[in-house]
Amino acid sequence: MEYDIKRLDASKLTANITIEPDELAEEEAKVVKRLTKEAEIDGYRKGKAPKELIRKRYQESIRRDVSGKLIPLAWEDVAGEENIKPLEDPTYRLISYPDGGPLVFEAAAYLPPPVELGDTKKLKLAPRLFTISDEEVGAVLARIAEENAERKERLLTPAQEGDVVTFKWEGEPPAGGSKEEMEALIPTEKMTGSIGAQLIGVENDAVRTITIKYEKDFPNPELAGKSVNAKVRIVKVEERIVPAVDDELAKDLEFENLEVFKEAVKDDLIRSRSMEDRRRLRDQALEWLITKSKIEIPKSLLEWARLGEQEGAENPPTDEQIINDLKARFIISALGQKYKTKIEEDELRLEVNAVAHQLGLTEVGEGFVRTVWANIYRRKALEMVVREALGEELPAEEEKGEEEKKGAKVQKKGSPGKKV
Repeated sequence: MEYDIKRLDASKLTANITIEPDELAEEEAKVVKRLTKEAEIDGYRKGKAPKELIRKRYQESIRRDVSGKLIPLAWEDVAGEENIKPLEDPTYRLISYPDGGPLVFEAAAYLPPPVELGDTKKLKLAPRLFTISDEEVGAVLARIAEENAERKERLLTPAQEGDVVTFKWEGEPPAGGSKEEMEALIPTEKMTGSIGAQLIGVENDAVRTITIKYEKDFPNPELAGKSVNAKVRIVKVEERIVPAVDDELAKDLEFENLEVFKEAVKDDLIRSRSMEDRRRLRDQALEWLITKSKIEIPKSLLEWARLGEQEGAENPPTDEQIINDLKARFIISALGQKYKTKIEEDELRLEVNAVAHQLGLTEVGEGFVRTVWANIYRRKALEMVVREALGEELPAEEEKGEEEKKGAKVQKKGSPGKKV
């Protein structure tokens, strides 16, 4: 195998790679053998057709199978030899594949830019000091009481503020609607456009026309930003009986008494505020690193970042926004290498399940899992920067991050045209 690498800039290269005839012949023979067993050709029993006939009749199929297998493998060999670590799989372009070979193709790959991180020892961060007021605790207790309200079907009077109305769509549901029964809370404060606010005064089995307002980013462009009318049939109206915030409610929720309940709520609020502040510190650390780190984003990476954009998309990101996002991405990757950031399988599974539950998802795809993984990685890498800035002790494993690079064997890059 021979190859010739051309670096177009710091983050893009092309490689012309040649796969020799003997390697092609070996793989072609395997494909022909398989096709001979599978092919059904008039005048021959299955598996008995001459190989030359198979080669002639299935020539294009053989070429596709051989090139589809050998091209990625050839690239892997070159990438390993030259220590090339692209951002994603390269794109391939077949240059020539004559009878008898050789096969010549071009691989185009985008590479991450080098990153020289800013000296995080110079980063100054300050956590916020905050207190939890009795009013804040009381507001949470009132919400919890609302969530634990009992329901009693309202039979003699129409729906009032604070009631829960169960309904279903009369006829075909509007876009995004479900044929199943749905619930709406009639708000105690006027909320223009909400379904619940339009159901005040309804009774069981009544039919009412309501207005559905679709957001501007609704997936269906024919409805985005518009309003449509739809009919709903009332299945049930229920009065909510909200319990008093007292010792009895606390005991129902498995607390010793109201005071213990209040302390638990206060502790939750403190934890929540602390987590919010920690997120702020991580964001602040990343902003600092973007300004203090040495990293250049060449035009090729702007090109790569825009590859997935939809043509004519509304409000596409500016070059400046893309550059900032790319810098953040590569800085976080560099931090992960510095601190040897790892994500355990159980850790990922738990967070995937938690996020899916929050979003009401019953199934998730690979893209969703990759997004959760990236969020965990970002959080953990930046958390190490925050710990350093605040003078907190680092886990022993993370402190060794850069040390293990010492003594690493450095392999020189092969010259263009090098034979492997």
